[in-house]
Amino acid sequence: MQLPSEPDPFSEGWTARRLRRLATARLEPGEQLVSWTRAWVSIDGRFNRVVAARTRDFLVLTDRRLMLWSTGFFTRMARRRVLADRLDELSAQRFPPLAGLQLRVTAPQHKALRFELKSGDESVRFATEFMARIGGAAVAAAAMPDAPVEGPADDPVDDKANEA
Repeated sequence: MQLPSEPDPFSEGWTARRLRRLATARLEPGEQLVSWTRAWVSIDGRFNRVVAARTRDFLVLTDRRLMLWSTGFFTRMARRRVLADRLDELSAQRFPPLAGLQLRVTAPQHKALRFELKSGDESVRFATEFMARIGGAAVAAAAMPDAPVEGPADDPVDDKANEA
């Protein structure tokens, strides 16, 4: 019996197929597409939430690189690749946002970037896969506000056993 595999994130929807076509043309030999999502992207700074110029762009993760594709102003479609950093050169940390998921990504070639993702399954899947590939801390449980966090306090306690 064969276990069901995860669905291809680049197979559903017109946007995903367009991203696949654009990204495949820029892949290195033997490189594979892993995941994609949309995120508000800005240069990380002191007053980032207040004054940062942000754009909602496309993040594409491969097995070797993180690529950022800019969004067209009127069409909101992926237009051109503006960043392609190797995963082994990146580091990231998670910021606890009020809603959603924020990652601060640093690389030696440029200033730190802040990615603000939604709390949806696709974004959490992307962030988890990205952090796993760069050796960062997992984000899935902390990113989903509705997910229960299991721990010693969640173990069922038998009151009658404690009375004896």
